[in-house]
Amino acid sequence: TEGLDKQAAMQGVYIFCTKKVQQIAEILGDKEKATELSAEAETKAEAARKYLWDKETGLFVSGSDRQISYASQVWLILAGAVSSEEGIQILDKVKELNPEKGMVSPYMNHHYVEALLLCGKKEEAMDYMKYYWGGMISSGADTFWELYNPKNPAESPYGSSIVNSYCHAWSCTPAYLLRKYF
Repeated sequence: TEGLDKQAAMQGVYIFCTKKVQQIAEILGDKEKATELSAEAETKAEAARKYLWDKETGLFVSGSDRQISYASQVWLILAGAVSSEEGIQILDKVKELNPEKGMVSPYMNHHYVEALLLCGKKEEAMDYMKYYWGGMISSGADTFWELYNPKNPAESPYGSSIVNSYCHAWSCTPAYLLRKYF
C-alpha cells in the first residue's frame, strides 16, 4: 500500500522470524542459540510495547507520523508482542477505526485472518475469508488475484488492473487456513 509506514510492521516481522529461527535452533539441539534468540525476541517485543504502543488509542503506531494501520497491528499480534486477549481488543479497535491505510493484497489479508484465528476469533475469520476471497469470486474471478480491494476492484500498483497477476500464490492461503484451523 502506497504511503504505508512499515516501521512497526517490520518490528513485528522481525520478532516473528526470530521466534521461528529459535524453534529451528531448538529442533537442532542448539540450546545456547535458542536462548539467545528467545532473549532477542523478548527485547524487541518489549521495545515495541514501549515505543510503538499508543495508550490513548490502544493500538500500535508506526513512524514519526504515528500512523495506525492494519499491518502494524497484525504483525505485532502474530509476533506475540501482546497476549491473545490484548490482540482481540486491538483487532476490534483497528476494525472500528478502519484506518486510511487498509489492506488490499491477499498477502496482508491472509495475515489478518491468521491474527483473528490466533486470537480465537474463528467465526470472524471465516466471515472475513468469505468477504474477501468470496468477493473476488463474486467479481468473476476463476483464480485469486494479486491485489483485490473490495472498495475499488480496479485498483492496481501498476497503474492498470490489466497488469495485475490473476493467479497469485498468496491468494491460495484460504485453503491452508481452512485445513490448519477448521
